[in-house]
Amino acid sequence: MRKRISAIITVITLVVTLLSGMTIYAGDSMEFSDIIKGLNQDGTVSTGSWLTVEMGDLNKKITGIQSRYNAGNASIYWSVCNTDYSDKVDIDPTYDSGVFKLKVDSKYAGKYIQLCIDDPGNVNYGGELIKIVGDGTDQGDSGQGGTGRQVTITAGPSIVDVSASSGMFKKNIKLMLTGRAEYYFSDKPYDLITSAKKTVKLYKNNKLVQSITTESNDIVFKNVAVSYTKKDSFKIQLFMNIEGKEIAGP
Repeated sequence: MRKRISAIITVITLVVTLLSGMTIYAGDSMEFSDIIKGLNQDGTVSTGSWLTVEMGDLNKKITGIQSRYNAGNASIYWSVCNTDYSDKVDIDPTYDSGVFKLKVDSKYAGKYIQLCIDDPGNVNYGGELIKIVGDGTDQGDSGQGGTGRQVTITAGPSIVDVSASSGMFKKNIKLMLTGRAEYYFSDKPYDLITSAKKTVKLYKNNKLVQSITTESNDIVFKNVAVSYTKKDSFKIQLFMNIEGKEIAGP
């Protein structure tokens, strides 16, 4: 049985747990975004884009995977699903000259994609979930911007500063944002629209704990519970809010 645990796609990671030097057992989550080419700056992937992974890079991360794959003792594939792993489809990439390649189909917009390795002689790995978003030509397929109207995003907000209060059991996590959404619809390509409305989500140990939709550039997540005896991982995801749709920026 294929076992995998996801990691939420994020813009900023406040606490990072390094995997180097650790033994990875079956089902443990592993980050592959550092070797996956074709991702957007915010860690998402646009429909129509090519995702590529070089076997040499993968072999550095998982020692011996190249020889086991070449011998037919391991498989490498992509899995498309929802965040709860429902409606899952496994897709085999093409493999040519040491590079795995997959073009992201527009029909998967709004779902998540994950690099997976079945390595029965060693361990099984499930990478982080990567959100699939529509680009300028595929936004209409994902429902972003309304039926029959494709939205092209030319700029978006970003996070410029993160800080936290010094409370022992509860903390206030503060963000400073900059920029606005700038976009236009296909039926009015010369009508550039700006919007300050955005949605910011806070995850603790990969679970959503707070979500704020606002036009302000000063965000405070109040009274966030923290553990006393262990390290917590906090992650932040920033979306533009366009006509009620949460859309990851460029």
